[in-house]
Amino acid sequence: MPPWEYNHYLGWHDQGDGKKFIGINISNGRIKDEGNVRMKSALREIVERYNTPVLMSPNQNIFLSEIEPKHVDHVNHILERNGVLLENEIDDLYKLHMACPALPMCGLAVTEAERITPDLL
Repeated sequence: MPPWEYNHYLGWHDQGDGKKFIGINISNGRIKDEGNVRMKSALREIVERYNTPVLMSPNQNIFLSEIEPKHVDHVNHILERNGVLLENEIDDLYKLHMACPALPMCGLAVTEAERITPDLL
């Protein structure tokens, strides 16, 4: 068997059918417009313009698939214009972190992981 390897699938990848998919890091699994990062606006524009399927990963990231190679540069431009960092601009620590919603979502929570994680990182 090949050695186990973790792959977060962030960034651009070939789908195997001539089209591309992009994995986008979602901080704390929250899709929202906040400050200089307009994640919700960027995703809405891409999905509406290219009618791309949206998948969520178990690591709180998002995948947009079925993108024609000729649209890659424009999708990158939409992301950059909205302050969304591309895979090579994100620190490895941020690529691997996850935070449960804790207190605002779960009555069993004893921590505020979602609120404190960005400052901690």
